[in-house]
Amino acid sequence: MSENHLNKKINKAVSFNAIKNMVFELFYNQGLQEELLEQLTNLFTQNTVAQRINRKVVRTNVSDTQSLNFQKRKRKHVFKHGFS
Repeated sequence: MSENHLNKKINKAVSFNAIKNMVFELFYNQGLQEELLEQLTNLFTQNTVAQRINRKVVRTNVSDTQSLNFQKRKRKHVFKHGFS
């Protein structure tokens, strides 16, 4: 199947990020609200992804003990230092 034959859906990650970045302008700038909504709509329609059939990934359930062991002993903790 080529990508043209697949159904399209909105990319949720791009949409969420765009809404998150424009939320204050949407609520506080009443004059620009229509323009911002039009920009968001254009962004949503341009950034679509192909909806692939039967592409579910089987995820394994991790027990609480395994998760705790990972968090305590195996995970690499990285701390950013503010040294200039």
